[in-house]
Amino acid sequence: MKKSTSQRFYFILFNLLISIGLFAQDANLAGEWNGAIKIPGMDLEINLNFEKEGKKWKGDLDIPLQRIKDMALADLKVSGKNISFSLPEVPGNAQFKGALQTDEQAIIGDFMQGGATLVLDVRRESADDRAKLAAAIEKIKQLTDSAIIKAKVPGVGFGIVKDGEIILAEGFGVKNMETKAKVTANTQFAIGSSSKAFTTMGLALLEDEGLLDWDAPVRKYIPEFEMHNAFASEEMTPVDLVCHRSGLPRHDFLWYGSSFSRQELLEKIKYLEPSAPFRTKFQYQNLMFMTAGVVTERISGKTWESFIGNQIFRVLGMDDSNFSVDRMQESADYSFAYDTRDEVVTKIPYRNIDQIGPAGSINSTVNDMLKWVQLHLNDGKVGDKRLVSSKNLKKMHSPHKVIESFAVTNFPQFHNPSYGMGWFIYDYDGTMVVQHGGNIDGFSAMVYLMPEENIGMVILTNLNGNALPMVLSNAATDILLDKEEIDWYTLIYGDKSKKEEDKKAEDEPVENRVEGTSPSHDLVDYAGDYEDEGYGTLKIMHKDNKLSMQYNSFDLPLTHWHYDVFKAKDTALDLEIPIHFQMDVDGSIIQVNIPMEPAVDAISFVKKAPNELNDSAFLEKLTGDYDADGLFIKVSLQGKKLMMAPAGQPTFELIPYKGTSFKPKGLNGFVVDFKMGKNVAKEMILNQPNGVFVAKRK
Repeated sequence: MKKSTSQRFYFILFNLLISIGLFAQDANLAGEWNGAIKIPGMDLEINLNFEKEGKKWKGDLDIPLQRIKDMALADLKVSGKNISFSLPEVPGNAQFKGALQTDEQAIIGDFMQGGATLVLDVRRESADDRAKLAAAIEKIKQLTDSAIIKAKVPGVGFGIVKDGEIILAEGFGVKNMETKAKVTANTQFAIGSSSKAFTTMGLALLEDEGLLDWDAPVRKYIPEFEMHNAFASEEMTPVDLVCHRSGLPRHDFLWYGSSFSRQELLEKIKYLEPSAPFRTKFQYQNLMFMTAGVVTERISGKTWESFIGNQIFRVLGMDDSNFSVDRMQESADYSFAYDTRDEVVTKIPYRNIDQIGPAGSINSTVNDMLKWVQLHLNDGKVGDKRLVSSKNLKKMHSPHKVIESFAVTNFPQFHNPSYGMGWFIYDYDGTMVVQHGGNIDGFSAMVYLMPEENIGMVILTNLNGNALPMVLSNAATDILLDKEEIDWYTLIYGDKSKKEEDKKAEDEPVENRVEGTSPSHDLVDYAGDYEDEGYGTLKIMHKDNKLSMQYNSFDLPLTHWHYDVFKAKDTALDLEIPIHFQMDVDGSIIQVNIPMEPAVDAISFVKKAPNELNDSAFLEKLTGDYDADGLFIKVSLQGKKLMMAPAGQPTFELIPYKGTSFKPKGLNGFVVDFKMGKNVAKEMILNQPNGVFVAKRK
């Protein structure tokens, strides 16, 4: 049938309208677009995200270098392939006008700000990109399989987040060498000092609520807080506590293996000698982080564990994380702890460090820790819900103390090392790294962020003091960022033959030993309790003509070195420490000096008098009237103090000394020794600078 002219016209018009309608359809922008604003001399990384709600498009923007995350696009207009939006939060009337390219894989246009016009070029992830990422992950997995064999690490949990997505969450090796049970992404490991960032996050949450002032004195929250230095006591702030600038060195032997409570440790800090002026030097410290945990407790009215558990673990869904190795062993999937002893990997006991918990007691899994990593990469938000303010997240990730000397300064690839608040920060050849490792008996860990690249990692291992977490995080960085790959294993672990030579040199006899000497006293004379106000009590035990030292949970045999110096040795801790006994002018052993903290002088533990000299029942036997050739002396008990009152002279307190001897308080060179009868003292020997006098009981 032949069409009329009018029919042909309507047919052509209909087709034209259809084609115009198709051309005018909005472009499909949904998803993430990654690229850069082309600034002269550099590309400023930018990420755009678009989604459609009903008939309207909405979007947001990230600029990692400037720590901008999820900034909403205003005035977003999409017409066919043309796209425009503005950024009212950015100064200089920032706006964009551009278009989706023909292949629909790129958006290119003009980014205008402050009179300048720059090219913005972002692209959709392609199949090639996905294949490249998959190949990178496979390479990282193969590297991990190989590295755990070389490093003799029984098991590793490894997780990676990129652009908000988990791209790796797996276990490698075993959690139990005896049963060969495999590590999974849900296996619990101790994360050690990687716990510190949770403590600073807890403080940040309190600051967000207006309950904590970062720059207020710690004494505002802990009135009894006291340092060895008065200025530090008054001026120490929560920021000082968590960036290692207190002036105090580690003093770890105070708490390691001890039964002191958190409060007892807090009260002992004032006795610990600093090794640098306040705020002048980076010195890694655990006791200050414990104190930060106490600040959390005083403000919140809850234990540190309860506060972090409720405010962070529960919100993130970290259901397989806890605060004690005792709790970890109650779970269905946890790793044993291992150490290398005589080149053999050996299971070791867990170390409970609950009292220092805010510095390092958390146990967690790869899957749980990836949620923690996502929080930090997502500007402090859990999905769309904000947990911590952007301001405080940036504060934690920003430098607060330059690091003059530490592990990260040993590699020329790392520049400008510093410490934030619970995080190490440095530049790895142009890439900002925010990370924190963790080491506690039997475990080593690493939490590793590259905020500008929107990449984060967590590496958990079950071998004491091993460097594999650092090897794997650095190597994975090279692979994911397509950097020139470095043999990080050899760089960090070093040349094996050289290490064997160094070990051989360490095992050679030390030349400063004086041969042929012997102790100045019978070994039994060294036995007793010795006390330091800060470090507490240690015991020197005598048994079978041998000495040993008991301190905290450690029982160490003592071997004579020379003169009155012995060596305490602990193979498990790879520890050998000199023990130097000292005499008074009377030749009595009165104290022992031990270098508990290398950065300060040896700690002097003073020998305590026998317990009976502080026993009221025994002291009562010494009371009475004594006659020293006409000089009458009255000895009495006032409360638990033994007092001596010579006729016509002041009354002196008798301080317990040794055996049945006392020293009159304030009288240097005087010793009072009681000679016992059957039930009471029968005479008192007065040792004075001008002679020895006997006073008989009346």
